Amino acid sequence: MSGERLAYGDDPDQHGEWWAPAAGGSPIGTAMLLHGGYYRSGRNLDLMHPMAADLASRGWAVWNVEYRRPDGHDWPATLADVRAALRKLRDIPSFAPDAPLVVVGHSAGGQLALQLAEETAAETHADDPPVALAVSLAGVVDLPGAWARGSSDGAVAMALGGSPDEQPERYARASPSLYSGRRVPWLLVQGTDDVADFALPNRDLAANARVGHPELLELPGDHFAVIDPTTPIWHATVARMTERSAAG
Repeated sequence: MSGERLAYGDDPDQHGEWWAPAAGGSPIGTAMLLHGGYYRSGRNLDLMHPMAADLASRGWAVWNVEYRRPDGHDWPATLADVRAALRKLRDIPSFAPDAPLVVVGHSAGGQLALQLAEETAAETHADDPPVALAVSLAGVVDLPGAWARGSSDGAVAMALGGSPDEQPERYARASPSLYSGRRVPWLLVQGTDDVADFALPNRDLAANARVGHPELLELPGDHFAVIDPTTPIWHATVARMTERSAAG
């Protein structure tokens, strides 16, 4: 079982895989997947294949997205790609615009999912399908903190093109920890066995009153358990994702 490869731009990394629900018929919703890799090109959308197959088997349509990473391009290219990939959904004949759309990202992809959902809600462009829910799986949610710690050999400075003092606008747009409000429902998912670099910022974000104390789902599991369809934390995530997206 695999998805249909579809391009949304001319660069080799500007493509995604469209998975229709395995049983056919109308989907429960559409899940747009954004993989992680701490903004570097060492990881790709293959990381999300088990998730995509599991969601399709449950009745979801899945748009598993590749995008240009800032180590080979730059930060604006990454943001432009995830936005273009979102808009590409309108061109897919079997996309169901009336079914809920959930953007799901892992690690660095979790940060991109939250930023994409918030920016599309704020800018309301006619080509942007509305996002019903943003799901961050062990997301990088405090970019100034990750920069200060030099996480993953300085990945955040590399991705955003400098420090928070050098790129204040990029950090303000990118880091959920800095947001002054929230327009879209969020679901934060975090394994309790993950490293503190991920677990603590997600707990802090869930406690953040400025963004309305977004829901945090915490269960045992490491950084990759959250994208493993065999784990309890994944099953709980899909159940909560389905409930919240259906509730609108």
